[in-house]
Amino acid sequence: MKEFTEGFPDCPMKSLTRDELKQLIDKYLFPIPEVQAWNKPKSRHQEHVFVSRYYKPSPDDDFIDLDALARNITISVIREAIADSSETHVGWRDL
Repeated sequence: MKEFTEGFPDCPMKSLTRDELKQLIDKYLFPIPEVQAWNKPKSRHQEHVFVSRYYKPSPDDDFIDLDALARNITISVIREAIADSSETHVGWRDL
């Protein structure tokens, strides 16, 4: 992880790889109890639920894949950083 202080001596910034960013998001996202609750169906069933194009399970049987959520947050942060940066920005190619 590289640290940049150019232009911001009182607020150093870190340059993270995609994997480092995902690990950071995992570290702070997964321990949150409300986020963990998203990963459990409201019906609290322990079985797999059949899903097809013609049959959709009850919303109470649904859950959120937390790993996919963390991956999507990581990708969103990277896209925003690329959109906000320019070729002259330090470390923009590392994204």
